[in-house]
Amino acid sequence: LLRLFGTQAVMGCVSIVFGASMLLPGIIPGLVISVVLIAKGGVLIYLLRVLFLVDDIKRLAGEKP
Repeated sequence: LLRLFGTQAVMGCVSIVFGASMLLPGIIPGLVISVVLIAKGGVLIYLLRVLFLVDDIKRLAGEKP
């Protein structure tokens, strides 16, 4: 669960940076925006992995007597 919360926090920060770059064009260069988008994609893939792990743990805990 700590990984899940950490990943969600990073995703929120990356989303805020991207949103700020869209609201204030010219402040953040285009190369930095592309790095932010690549980071967001990586964090989304990691978040998907963590969610699958949580689902597996939940499923295994439900099967035990």
